[in-house]
Amino acid sequence: MSNVNYNIYDINTGEIWQYERERLKTGGDITFYDQFLRIIEPIIVQNCSPIVTEDEEVNSGNLKYSLDFHKRYSERQVDYFESEGAYYDFKDNCVVRLMDYNQRDFGFLFAYKLRQYQDNLAESDTFLYYQLKINFKKSLQRFMSFIRSLLIQFPDMLAGPIEKKIDLWEKTFDPALLVDEKVYDIYDHPEHWTAIRLSMTDDQLRAYFSFLYLEKNNLGLPFLEKNLTDRLLKFGLRIPPKPLAQKYELNLTSVHRKSIIEQSVYVLFEKHSLNFKDKLEMLEGV
Repeated sequence: MSNVNYNIYDINTGEIWQYERERLKTGGDITFYDQFLRIIEPIIVQNCSPIVTEDEEVNSGNLKYSLDFHKRYSERQVDYFESEGAYYDFKDNCVVRLMDYNQRDFGFLFAYKLRQYQDNLAESDTFLYYQLKINFKKSLQRFMSFIRSLLIQFPDMLAGPIEKKIDLWEKTFDPALLVDEKVYDIYDHPEHWTAIRLSMTDDQLRAYFSFLYLEKNNLGLPFLEKNLTDRLLKFGLRIPPKPLAQKYELNLTSVHRKSIIEQSVYVLFEKHSLNFKDKLEMLEGV
C-alpha cells in the first residue's frame, strides 16, 4: 500500500493505525481493525494527552467531537475515540516496547506491523534485525520462537509470502548485521509529533519564547540556554511521541521562578490556541 513507511522500525501505534485505516477503506477485514483498536486505545490513554474533554467541549460551544460520536465510531468514521469523558487521537504516536507491555498485546501489534512488509519483503530485513536487537536483546532463539508463535496465531494475516520470508531470513541470518547503526528515529521527524494548533507561525512562537535565553537571572544565567530552547522548539509547539529521554533543567532562582514560564504559556494559549485543551504538561519535558 502507498502509505507504508518502511523506514519506521518501531512498533508505533499511530503509524500502524494509519495503515490499517487505509486498508479498511480498500476492503480490509473489519474484525482485524476492531481488534487493533481494542489494543491501542488503552495504550494511547496511558501515554498521550486527550484532544479535549467533554466538559471543555461543552464550555467551548463546539460539539464537533461528541456530536453523534457513538454512531460515527461504530461505523468506523472517526479518527479519535472516547475514554472516561475525554477524546483521544488515534494518530498519536505511541512507541510500544516489549518490556513495557504484556507479550500478548505486543505480539498483536508486532503482527500488524509485520504484515505491512508483505508488498515489499526486501525491506523487512532491517525491521527484523532492529526488533531482534531492541526488544529481544539479540536472542535469536527467543525472537524466532516469538515469531513462529505469531505465524501460528495469525495464519490469515501472516501466511504465504511473509512466512516464507521469515524462513529465508532465519536461514541467512548474519550476526554482523546486529551492530548498532543509525535507524529512522521518529523523534527526528515532525510528522510523528502531535502539533498544538496556534494562530501564530513557528517563527513568531520562537520569538515569543526568546525571553528564555535573553533574560538573565541574578546569577547571570538564562532560564534555558539558546541551543536548548532552539532544540525544544525545533518543530514549533508539538508534543513528542514519547517523553524525551533528555530532560532540560531550567536555571531557576527565588526571583526567576518557574511560575513565570507557566504564566507565559498560559497567556500564549489564552490568546493563540486553536485547541480547547490547555496543554501546560508540555513543560514536563523541561
